Amino acid sequence: SGSEDSGDDDAATRRSRSRSRSRCALRERHAAALAAYRRNIDPSAQPHGSCACGLAAESSDLDILGALPLRQILAAARVRSKGFALVEHVAAARVPRCVLLHRRTKVVVDVIESVKDPNAALKDDFVRSWLQLRSDIFVPFAREVCMWARANRADLPREDGFPNTFLLLLSAIWFACFRAGLCKVDFGGDTPRWVAGEEPWLSAADLVDGWLRLLRDGSLQRPVVIDFRSAAGGPPAGRAWAITEPISGRLVCSLSPEQAAHIASLARATGCAPNAEPRDCVVSELALDVCARR
Repeated sequence: SGSEDSGDDDAATRRSRSRSRSRCALRERHAAALAAYRRNIDPSAQPHGSCACGLAAESSDLDILGALPLRQILAAARVRSKGFALVEHVAAARVPRCVLLHRRTKVVVDVIESVKDPNAALKDDFVRSWLQLRSDIFVPFAREVCMWARANRADLPREDGFPNTFLLLLSAIWFACFRAGLCKVDFGGDTPRWVAGEEPWLSAADLVDGWLRLLRDGSLQRPVVIDFRSAAGGPPAGRAWAITEPISGRLVCSLSPEQAAHIASLARATGCAPNAEPRDCVVSELALDVCARR
């Protein structure tokens, strides 16, 4: 009935406003922690990752790129007047990091040396410029993908080779580009340049459903190959997933069939419920059929 539809709209509006307030409060806390870090430890520090791209959630750390060696950050964290406490020193990772806690705001700060990940800022630019291309669709789509990745983080441990939030976001951007046809990327210049594709008729929700189908389909028979520079490549032998980092062109993740099946099971658990109303899935199924034929 009309009154029920109105009630649903009001509830959706309240949820949207609540999320907006939470994001605003989070930005203020992150800004305060970043200002304190610059003032007390490293004036050159720059935000990185989800915070730099506007995709941070309530549970997001403040990722920072800094010029100081980690040993100096460790020393600063031992001085209480600096305002930060050491949570963890991850020395064995491909990109070593220090995880700190800003005492006043309780924001967790994840710091890496910019020289250890020279493409970090370019990767942020890659995501930001894509988001700006069609922000009304791509921003809510990306936020949903990041929320899914964070919700399943415990089931997708990075130390076991599973993709982290950034790599799953890359797979979603690739889906919007190569499967949905909503954008193209040109690597002909000094930096990648995004170009709008077809006029969007898919919603953010349609893109989320399509991306989840991509995750569900990964196998040796239908490998998931995320490569922005080449549509003709394949995964390494015996692997069902391959993700190539778009700036460096380096293979950064490949998954076994068993790992791909695990991701597929998580994606299936997120799809339309078996007893959902047909209208909840019809648009997505229609859109996905079109995407599948590309």
